[in-house]
Order: sequence, then C-alpha cells, then structure tokens
Amino acid sequence: APNLVIKLEGGVGHRTVPLLIVESSFSAEVRNWSSELYVESSLGLEIAYNNESIGVWEPLIEPVLDPCKGEYNKWSIGLEVIKPEDNALHEEDSNILPPPKLTVNVTAIDPLQILMTKTCLDVINNLGAAFSAAYQLQDMEGTLGQKIVPYVFKNRTGKDMAFFLDSTFVPSADHGPPDLENVRPDEDVYMDVKVAKESSSSSSYKSVIRSTQNQKGKNIKFQLHGHPSKFDLQIQRAKKVMYSLPNYQVVATIEALIGQKVVTFSSCILVTNHLTVPMEVMYSSVSCPVKCGVVYPEQPFPVPLDAVYSPSGEILFKPKTDDDKYSESKEGIKWKTVTEASKVKQLTCGATAQGKPSYYFNVMPMFEKLHQDGKPAGKTEKGDKGEKMINLHLHPTVILHNLLPFEITYKIETHPADDDDVGRYNFYLWVNIPLRVLYFHVDV
Repeated sequence: APNLVIKLEGGVGHRTVPLLIVESSFSAEVRNWSSELYVESSLGLEIAYNNESIGVWEPLIEPVLDPCKGEYNKWSIGLEVIKPEDNALHEEDSNILPPPKLTVNVTAIDPLQILMTKTCLDVINNLGAAFSAAYQLQDMEGTLGQKIVPYVFKNRTGKDMAFFLDSTFVPSADHGPPDLENVRPDEDVYMDVKVAKESSSSSSYKSVIRSTQNQKGKNIKFQLHGHPSKFDLQIQRAKKVMYSLPNYQVVATIEALIGQKVVTFSSCILVTNHLTVPMEVMYSSVSCPVKCGVVYPEQPFPVPLDAVYSPSGEILFKPKTDDDKYSESKEGIKWKTVTEASKVKQLTCGATAQGKPSYYFNVMPMFEKLHQDGKPAGKTEKGDKGEKMINLHLHPTVILHNLLPFEITYKIETHPADDDDVGRYNFYLWVNIPLRVLYFHVDV
C-alpha cells in the first residue's frame, strides 16, 4: 500500500532541522453494504527521530522483522467489524443475553516496541522548545539566508596538508576555491556537495526511514606534506580516528552539527584553559622555549605536531599579559610519561619583576581512548591496540565560592591590598596558598 509520510521539523534560527518522522500505511475493505456489513482494515505505523550525530533516522516505534523474507515491516494493527445475522431466539434460550448487533475486533500480531534513548529525549526537548518559541513569537537567531556549508575541513596539525576529494565535492561559493594540495596550518576548507539524482536502487526502498540507514558516508583521502602515505577517512558519523605515521600520530575528529560535518586534523595532545587569562603554549628546545600558540579561557587548543614530538616532549606554559609580567613555567609536562594514574601537577610561572608574586596553576590530564583503525590507502592490519588522546586541563589552584547573600572581601597573606576582590561570586585564586592565609571581611 502507498505510504503516508509526515515529517515534523523545527526551526533553529533561520535553519530548519528535522526532528520526527511518521510513516504509515492504511488499507481497508468493505463488503456487503446491507444488514450483513463486513469491514476489514489494517494500519501500519513506524515513527523515528533524527539522530544528527550519525545522520540517520532512528526508530521510536521499532519495525517488525519478517523471518521469512528477512525484511523489516511497519508495526501493524488490524480492525474487523462484523454485523451478524439476526437469528430468532429459541424459547429455551430466553434467559441468556441477546446476540450482539455489531462485533468489533482489534488485533495486533506483533508486540508494540517503543525505544526511548537519551538522543530521543533531546529531540523531544528540542521539539518542545520549538513549539514554545513559536507560541511566544520569539525573534529568530542568525542571519536570514545564511547558508550552512555541509563539510568543513580544519588543519590543526601545524603542518601543510593535502586533501584528495571525489567529484561530488565542490568548493563553497561563499569562501572561494581552496588549494587542496597545499592546505596551510590553521586553514579551513569549506566544501559543498553535488545533489545526486535519485537512482533506481535508492528509490526501491519501501521506507524513507530505512533509506537513510542504508546510505553510505563520504570518503576522502589526506596526506601530510613530507610523508608519502595517503590515508582514507570515511565521514558518516561523529567519531575520532588515530592515524600512525613514521614520526607522528594524527587524530581526525568528526563532529556532526546541524546540517554540517566538521573534520579537524590535529595531534593527540589538547590543552583546555579553565583559567581567567590566556596562556601561551611552548615546548622545550635546545636553546630556548619555542612558542607554538595561545589557548584562551574555556577554549581547547590542539598542540602542533612539532611541539608534541620534539626531542624533549615537554610542554611549557606562560600567562599572556600586556606587560609580560610572568615568565614561562619552571618545569613543564612531559606527555610521554603521563599516565592515567598521574595526579594533578602544580606549575609555577615566576614574576619578571623582583618582589612580585608568582603565578600558580594546576594541570590535570584526562585521557580518551581511540581505536587506531586509520590505515594507509589500500592497507589493512589486524591486532591494533587502542591509542589514547590526552587533554591537559589548566585549572586555578583554589576556587572560592561565595554562597552567602552578601558581598565579602578577601585578602591573601603576603599579597598587597590591590590584589583583593570585592563583591564577586566566584574567585579564581592563582596563588600557592598554605593553610590559614585567607582573611575575610563581611559587609552586612
């Protein structure tokens, strides 16, 4: 029977995002339009929600597997209406109930299975927010006519790269044609895709929902300059893949956003800054520390490959200030010796002016396990062990929370009075504090 497809979409700014889809089929047969009326009908139903991270419709009401054909069908429910013939009652049956005038039978052979996941709950919350915004007539965010580029490739390796894309990729008209054979460090490549005509095989799917589950992702190849190997990457769902080169390890991070997939190539070391000041990232060399970038508050920073795989393997930090009043940290983080059992390490950046306090902060390493399934094009190997990505989180030594209903003034022992903060709710203390050095004054 033909399908009735209802798709529910929500507005995010000036963009339209699919949320829920309902597929149903209905068939009915009516015979004998008389006192012996007979009606038989069947309703097939399938509901799915959009999982943006992998770009497919996932079932909310599970389809039913046909064991004979090996195919999935909609969950169905049947309705049968029968009007029996009028039969005279025998005298001996005068005490029983009269026969029914109409019989309605509702049957479902297969159980109704509802699958509720966290992603589904998020979609329902987004749906509720969209209805609330429409009811309250809230202003749209974003720019009218703003175009979302389907694919963005970011080079954060610190080295030149080359991308090899198939003919379905076309340069974005808003960003100009890129030089795919020479993608510079910190350069972004924006690519559109050609809209392919629907083939006979894709149109043969009985379900719009399952047609997305059978679609294949995009495949690209990339290469680091100076290395002969080309590596394959399939872009279909959000994931992280580690590739091993003779001297480096490169991580490809795929992020699935609304209508867009962002692929970032970086090293296996990230730095996330939770301090209130930007921090310069350096690495040790034979002569002097070499600056490789700046990590801003609440922002991640991929450490370049040359810094990660330097002979010392030591990463240093320095607060970035206008008057350059701090030097680089006295010691750094040697990431090759960091393990999951490693504790938080406190680093010290001395003051450039004599008699001024030093800058203290903590470094907390966090690990993320990755599978090394990226191989050079045309090569496959078995038995690869899992690799790890390290995220170095920079935190203050002490965070003072003011949960009182009034303002407080704090003073740190041996520090001048102009270092005090008044009336704030959260204090990020960047000093090395022994016991009993904080003094409070409460203004009631």
